[in-house]
Amino acid sequence: MAKMVIMYEEPTDKEKFDQHYFDVHVPLGRKIPNIIKDSVHRVVDSQNTNLNFYLMTILEFENMEKLQEAFANPKQNK
Repeated sequence: MAKMVIMYEEPTDKEKFDQHYFDVHVPLGRKIPNIIKDSVHRVVDSQNTNLNFYLMTILEFENMEKLQEAFANPKQNK
């Protein structure tokens, strides 16, 4: 299994960020090929960083090859 972890820092306007993220960004992200599972988590605390994380998204793929294929340039696949 291969996972891509995406971390978002706390936005200035949480309400506006959440609305855009869940109404626009998540549906677009779910169109990425080869994803076998996706999840979004609120970050309540983090260690060993000065960054103030807000959300964490995890995209899971069968293997690294499927992950790389999902993000390959479509023009290269022709």
